[in-house]
Amino acid sequence: MSGPLRDLFAALVPFETKEPAPLSLWMDRLADLVSWSKMAERVALIKGPLNVNLQAYRKLMETMASLSHAGKQFPEYRYTFNEWFFLLKKTFMHSRFQVPPEDEGGPCLGRGLSRRARGRQISAASAPEHLSA
Repeated sequence: MSGPLRDLFAALVPFETKEPAPLSLWMDRLADLVSWSKMAERVALIKGPLNVNLQAYRKLMETMASLSHAGKQFPEYRYTFNEWFFLLKKTFMHSRFQVPPEDEGGPCLGRGLSRRARGRQISAASAPEHLSA
């Protein structure tokens, strides 16, 4: 167990700096950490047409790429770790993963929603008349 912990601590070293750094550098460090975690390989192991983990991972990567691109566009802006982490958290909160429309009504729904929706399928025929036009 000490080997993996040593590896984790080594992967976290770039985040210990107190000096401000460009956004693109922070995002490169995060990309290295995500790569180190082998998250992509673990997500890919889950097979099936409704692999929500893979869809959420793609959204995560898309959001990280967007922030990295913004950092390259404006390299003069520099962030401390706390400022960068706040920006990252707020960005992830606003770019939440949403269930694609074709998956609605399937096993992707939360437990409470799937219990309420059990036995009934939403279709154009069941929609109120003013919405089906």
